[in-house]
Amino acid sequence: MASGLICGAPIAKSAYETNESLSKCDRRSLRKNTPVENELGRFKRHHLTFGTRQLKLTVCVFIGLMAFGFLPKAIADSGGPIVYTFGDRIDNNESKYSFYYTTPAIIQTGVRTNLTFYIYITELSGWKIVDQRQILTININTPTATVLTQKVNRTGYTYEGSRWGPFNMTVDISASQAGLSPGQTTNATLYANLIVYEQYNDPKFPALVPDGKTLLVTNHLQIAAPPVSTALSTLSGNHLLTSVAVGSAVVIALVGVTLLTRKRGGPGTSG
Repeated sequence: MASGLICGAPIAKSAYETNESLSKCDRRSLRKNTPVENELGRFKRHHLTFGTRQLKLTVCVFIGLMAFGFLPKAIADSGGPIVYTFGDRIDNNESKYSFYYTTPAIIQTGVRTNLTFYIYITELSGWKIVDQRQILTININTPTATVLTQKVNRTGYTYEGSRWGPFNMTVDISASQAGLSPGQTTNATLYANLIVYEQYNDPKFPALVPDGKTLLVTNHLQIAAPPVSTALSTLSGNHLLTSVAVGSAVVIALVGVTLLTRKRGGPGTSG
């Protein structure tokens, strides 16, 4: 009679051979799953795939919302140079300043908005040797009123070829200042007044002389009052905050759907 172990009919010859044979049978038997185990495996794989797809979708949606939050609602208006000329070419005492700017095409009321400027001293001729002080005043006008006047100063020796800036002016215009009702828009014009204090090196007239001028910067500007505020439009002044809030809501909703699906869709659960 042959000794050993046939799977399903154990005939022990020794404890060592019995254990080795049992381990071989156990390994073979593990390859065969019951119908319940097969169903459970399919269920787990399905939910793992489903959860992975939901996670990828959530990440894509959230990244898109974040990217949207960094995008401005309107294309910025940039330009220059706008040239200020002081003095007289005839007596050879002339100076020129080149003004550059970047502003949004639309300023929303109730939203703090940055306007960016910088100025080059492109020429100091004749007895003019240095600019010791600059004062820049920005005016924003609508067809019916001046809605904003803001001023910035700089003191210091500035020579030909030097630059002042770039620097920001932050404006915050209310709907009442612009004479707008919720949802209305009006055209606006931006003017810049530049005053300079230039030092003359003339031995007969060694003086610090102020000069100034107002020039049109842009009339391609609008002021808009948002519609009646809601919980979301209140956040609209900060695009990034809005995007994060909406993205978080999407994530929470998808997680809730996933948990609910797992509770209802488990094997052996009756409807």
